Formats: sequence, structure tokens, C-alpha cells
Amino acid sequence: MRKTSLFEILESISLFANFSRDEIAELIPLLVERKFPKGSRVINRGETGDSMFVIKDGEVTIWSDNNTNLGNLPAGSFFGELALIDRLPRSATVECVEESVVYELSKNAFDPLIAENISISNKFYSNCLHETFKRFRNIVTNFTFSQSNLREKTAALDEISKDLQHAARMQRLFIGTDFLDSSESLPGGIRRSYLYKPCIEVGGDFINVRKINDSLVSFLIADVSGHGVSAAMITGVLKSAFTIYSESFSDKPALLIKTLNRHLSLMVNSYFATCFYAVVDVKNKLITMAKAGHPYPLFWRKNKGTFEKIDVKGVALGIVDDAEYGEFVIDYSPGDKLLFFTDGIIEQTNAERKMYGENLLSQSFINHMDKTSHDILENLFADMSEYSENKPIDDDITLLMCEF
Repeated sequence: MRKTSLFEILESISLFANFSRDEIAELIPLLVERKFPKGSRVINRGETGDSMFVIKDGEVTIWSDNNTNLGNLPAGSFFGELALIDRLPRSATVECVEESVVYELSKNAFDPLIAENISISNKFYSNCLHETFKRFRNIVTNFTFSQSNLREKTAALDEISKDLQHAARMQRLFIGTDFLDSSESLPGGIRRSYLYKPCIEVGGDFINVRKINDSLVSFLIADVSGHGVSAAMITGVLKSAFTIYSESFSDKPALLIKTLNRHLSLMVNSYFATCFYAVVDVKNKLITMAKAGHPYPLFWRKNKGTFEKIDVKGVALGIVDDAEYGEFVIDYSPGDKLLFFTDGIIEQTNAERKMYGENLLSQSFINHMDKTSHDILENLFADMSEYSENKPIDDDITLLMCEF
């Protein structure tokens, strides 16, 4: 019988799906081979996780916190993968059924690779999200058709909750908050700030701020139809496409939006997304914008003390395969502000089912204009919450502000 190579094992693992042969080759030197005797434990529930494992030879069994056997994993399987993301305590114990050989991939070894290679990073996080949702669906199915006792059902619900928490952490990676939260300065002294409020554990909004070069900065905000697990999965598709195509079209808003539309139309046929993309040229003090069915941002002219109208057309992503998109160019001056938002905030309703609307959002923006960046966004959300009498939000709400 032909012995399976490490290369073939990695290629067959869902976490590394769509990795090129060269990318797999970059992973291999990071793996450390370890041997475990029968009955020994590879990981213990409650200990801090800092590695994932791939079984080369042998078999392991997984035990939950109440000593329930969750099943066995044969050679070629993997476990502990979420430790590469969050370093949280292990949720289960893994014990060797027989003498086993595993490959260990540590977070310390993996982090530099994904930091230096955006393609590997994007594929890995996308695959993690799909793997989490696949397990989530399996748990829901088993729970729905289970004839087991109440304690088993409660355990299943606990697993669902854990999977949603993992999905939420990966969702935040897709949103790109690491860069948004960093202190790295943008060209031209531009300041950015954001507020993200999903209506449930995971959502369908996506934002990105990117330094293209020393004179260009891009701002993206997108909103996938619906919310929850399904919307978050489509957000992953959109994030992946944006990462890939922005390498070539980041300074061409209309062409980038058109390419994203074609990609989403081909990949997903039952969802759509709205999107607004802007490129700021700090050298010439110009903003070039393109949109796909998304609400217009609020552009505040400080020297005029009023909002400037933005006029650019474009159908939402994923509706018309060959849709065309236009561009709108506007100049800016020091003190101007540009507020992007998803429709969750303007469509939030009060007790009389009247929507908050753009007029009230605009007035709130004016009222808090002189506050600090973070306080402006927090007050915008607070004013909307007061209008709706603090009822739970109906849709994901995202605010992204650019200050010149």
C-alpha cells in the first residue's frame, strides 16, 4: 500500500483548500512531527491552545467536558485549528486510541507566514469560517432530529453557542478591525474611525481601509443581504474577492466594483450585497467614488457648514452579471468629514414602526460634529437608540468615518 505523503495529507485538509502547491510547500517546514503512545493525551480540555494538529498515523478520540465521547478521528484528520486564531482554552480532550504520530503547527510558527502572505491568510480564514459553519449545520441537524434526553440537547446548544462565538471572532477578522484599530498613520493626516454593531452574533457587514501608496487611501463599506450565519459566509466570499482584486484595481473604483459584481454573480446566485468604495488622493485632495446600491455617505463641508451632494449610480452586487458602474469625483479641504454607513441605522424603527431615516442621522451628525472621532460615532448610535426606545436593532449597523 502506497504511503501517503505529508504534502498529500495537507492538500486533503479542508483548512488548506484552494492552497496552491507553492503555498502548501511553505506550510510543510513549519510542522513538527510528534509521537504519542496509546492512551496518552495530545491536548487537555481547559489548557490554553497554541497549536493545531494533523494526524499522520494512528487514531485519537475526543472527550467533551462531561466525559462524553464525541467520536474518533483517523489518520489524515485535524483538530485544534482554532488555536491558530484565538489562543483560548481547549474545549475538549484528545486522547490516543493507539500509538499515533501527529504533525503540530504552532501559532508562533504560523503567524509570521500569514502576516507576510495575504493569499495564504485570506484562504485560511475563509476556510476556517466555512469549516465552523459546516459543523454548526451538523450540530443543528443532529439537535433537530435527536430523540436524546434534555441534557444531551443542552450540550448540543452549548456547542452551537461555541461555534457562533468562533464564527464571530473570524467575522471580526473579515471586517478588518486590526488595521482600523491600529495607530498606523494614513497619508495626508487622514483619520479613520468605525463602529460595528451586529444584530446577532455574526453579521453581514464588511469594512476596509487600505493605504494603497503614499498618496492614495481607499475606504470600502459593504452590506450583504440578510444577517446571521448565511450572510457572514457571503461576507467571507466578498472579502476574499476584494483582497484578490484590489491588488490590481484598488485605484480604479468603478472597475473594482464591476469586478466584485461579476465575482459575486458567479459564486453566489441567491444573495446580493450593497457596496460603496472611495479612493482618496491626498496629493490632489480629490475623492473618487463608486457605488453598488449602497446608501450615499454623508460628506460634510466644514467651510460651507453643510452637506455636499454625492451623485453616482450603480446596481447592487450580484444582481446583474454585466452591470456597469460610474464614478464621481469631488474635492475636499481640511476639516471635511465623510461618514459611510450601512442601512441598518437609517432603517431602525421606533414603536410606531417609523424608520430613523437619513434626515435624523444627518442632524445627529451635525449635533456631534465637534466631538472626538470615537465619541461622534458612539453618539450617532446613541441618538438612534433613543429614537427607537432602545429596542434591539433589527439589522447590522456599521459606521465608518474619514476625517480630513
